[in-house]
Amino acid sequence: MCRDFAVKRAAIITRRAVVFGGLSALCSHLVTLRALAVQPTTSSQTGSKAKDYFCLASDIGGVSAGDYKLNDTSGSSHLNLLVAELMEDVAKAYKFIPSNLPGLGYAHGSPEREMGAWVERRSYVPNTTTTLVLGPERVTAEYTSDKYNGSIGLALLLAHEMAHVYQLNATLVDQVEAASTESTRILELHADWLAGWVVGSNQNWSTNALNVASERVRAWGDACVQAVTHHGFPFERDWAMASGIANGGQGLQFSEVSKVALTNVTAWVATRAAGYSVCQQR
Repeated sequence: MCRDFAVKRAAIITRRAVVFGGLSALCSHLVTLRALAVQPTTSSQTGSKAKDYFCLASDIGGVSAGDYKLNDTSGSSHLNLLVAELMEDVAKAYKFIPSNLPGLGYAHGSPEREMGAWVERRSYVPNTTTTLVLGPERVTAEYTSDKYNGSIGLALLLAHEMAHVYQLNATLVDQVEAASTESTRILELHADWLAGWVVGSNQNWSTNALNVASERVRAWGDACVQAVTHHGFPFERDWAMASGIANGGQGLQFSEVSKVALTNVTAWVATRAAGYSVCQQR
């Protein structure tokens, strides 16, 4: 099953002029969910440094997770492959090591969950500690927002959610929650900033794609600060993402940009929290 996936993926990788080596038997024990695993390979043709690739287990059933079921597919083989490819790029950008990678599942059976995307602080996949959950409808919506220009909406979503995995791995979640009553907003804007940095580090996006990115991240904003889950106003999320894009264009490294983002987002929230005391409409 993993071999079939690798053959399909090899065609995509070849078109991108990236050469990957052979597969590992590691895939055989990834069960219960589509899992992300990394196995280093080397390219004799290019003599380049070892590269990581993702091997996604398939042909597995779903598992019940409260009001929804986690499964190994979005329902579209094309989107499954695209998600895998984009997540690989993000994981490399964030300097993930194999033990820090999340499991990956798609949420089915609940309309609300199918339009969501989030990280569970537990895993349904062996050798992982977190699970990235994607709603198939959300994946489709982000993909179709700009599918003819690189699907920047989906790229942003995956970079944002993988930033949450990074936050957990780096214990930033615990640190921010202990230091601020606005921890959710800070962590969300921080993730937006990092997602923007991923986009900004790639100079190939068109102006139209970047405009779509602004529209998408504004659509993720919410207007009710009284809610514990307030993620930030639309303009705030756009500001954070745009700041990250600027850092990417400046060539800042990930370790630097994470610190810059957290410092600036924390200051932003601290100076603006008092002025927003009621729910406001967009």
